[in-house]
Amino acid sequence: MVDLDNLTKRVKDIEKRHEVILKKRVKLQARLDYLKKELADLGKEIKAAGLDPKNLKDELSKREQKLVLLIQDVESQIANVEEALKAFEEDQDED
Repeated sequence: MVDLDNLTKRVKDIEKRHEVILKKRVKLQARLDYLKKELADLGKEIKAAGLDPKNLKDELSKREQKLVLLIQDVESQIANVEEALKAFEEDQDED
């Protein structure tokens, strides 16, 4: 014979567990919606900056290369100026 009290307890336990799961699901769905919105906003910002979100690695690599070339150019120019200043100072010391 089936124990009605035991079955009732089990059903109530299942109902409580189901309710906990539903609450957690609602929280997770809210978090997922928030993250989706953040991702969409980030994509819009990237596009507004004139970049393609799908090619960010390539864009980053290109910009890094340009930056390295600019730094090298500035270093070269500074070295030329330093050399010219050194020559000028040496010339001034001879006088």
